Parts: sequence; C-alpha cells; structure tokens
Amino acid sequence: MQIQIDDEVIMSLLQQVLESLFRRRAAAHLDVQVGPAVDVFTHKSRRVRVWRYLMSVELKATEQVPLTVTPKDRKGNAAKIDGQPAWQIDNADVADLSLSDDGTTCTVKAKKVGTARVSVEVDADLGPDVQTLGGFIDVSVVPGAAVNVEINTGTPEPQPE
Repeated sequence: MQIQIDDEVIMSLLQQVLESLFRRRAAAHLDVQVGPAVDVFTHKSRRVRVWRYLMSVELKATEQVPLTVTPKDRKGNAAKIDGQPAWQIDNADVADLSLSDDGTTCTVKAKKVGTARVSVEVDADLGPDVQTLGGFIDVSVVPGAAVNVEINTGTPEPQPE
C-alpha cells in the first residue's frame, strides 16, 4: 500500500513541527531533508533552511551525468540566486565533479564502484543577507559491462599418482 501526501500538507506539518521546536528554544538553524517542496521558514527572526531531496542516480564506472541547478520560487517559477552555486561531493574516490563556468551545471564523472553524495547550496537572498537553500543527489557507481576475461594460474604442483 502506498500513501501519497500533498506537498502543501507536508510543508504545513513541517512548519508546525519547526514552530514547536522554536517555542522550546531549539537551535537557531535546522536542516531538514524533505521532498519535493523547498521552503525557508522564518520564525521570530530565526532562519531555517530546508533541503530538497532531489533523487538518486546510478552510473556505470565508465559513465558521467550532468547535473543542473534550477532555482524555483514557491509556485515553480524560475528564480534568481545571489552568486554561484557551491557544489560538493562527499566521496571523491567514487566520482569527480567538473563545474561549468557559471556554476549552474556540473558533470559527475564516475571513477570506481561505491556511493557518493553530491550536494549544492545557493544563496536565495539577492541582498547582503544570506538565505541558504540546498539539495543533494545520491550517486551509486556500479561496475561497467565486462569487456575481457582474465585467466589466472595457480601454483604448479605434482599430479597425484
């Protein structure tokens, strides 16, 4: 059985939880992983950044994939950001990041089998303040197709009689 909950319901519940935390004097900043909505809540001048879970992607060790940041407002319209996005990868042994000149696109190039998380942060405040929004994508690198076969020898030994 699968239950789908409307994004507005999720964000409303999240806002209630956050307001409850702030009433109890919780930390001033809280990162929350939700999807697919993105929002920044302000409660009594405390900013809360909310992360958007983008998805996951599986790459063969011989593949690469482009990723693009597309800032959107609450209604899904294209939005501006201040400065360039900041990209990071948590496991550079698994994949490399190659950034475009404007930073809005990066290419993830698989290196070896394993998992990594690519994250990006942007400043949504076009003025001197900073309002951080971010997202991440999990990358799984799997072996490519076999292209040859190795035959390995053991140590020579006498035959049984």
